[in-house]
Amino acid sequence: MHRFPTKRINFFYGYRTLQSVRSQQAWRFAQQLAAGKMFAAGLTSAILSLSILPIPHFDPFIEVMSAGVILLLLIVWIKISIAVTLRKN
Repeated sequence: MHRFPTKRINFFYGYRTLQSVRSQQAWRFAQQLAAGKMFAAGLTSAILSLSILPIPHFDPFIEVMSAGVILLLLIVWIKISIAVTLRKN
């Protein structure tokens, strides 16, 4: 989304919520904000996941579950932080 941002409101590509499709200005703002948040979440996920790998005798099930929890928390953080920012604007 950061390299190839959507130019018009659509229902196929981009960050779509009721708040983001309210106007063209809200759409553009939401796309820019979501791109930055998703990049930060991806970087955070990679760092946290790689930091779990060197722990010896770590159960693979726990590794997968912890990665899932990390991703879920990051998705919730993205949704809440963008919704709060869109409400302010």
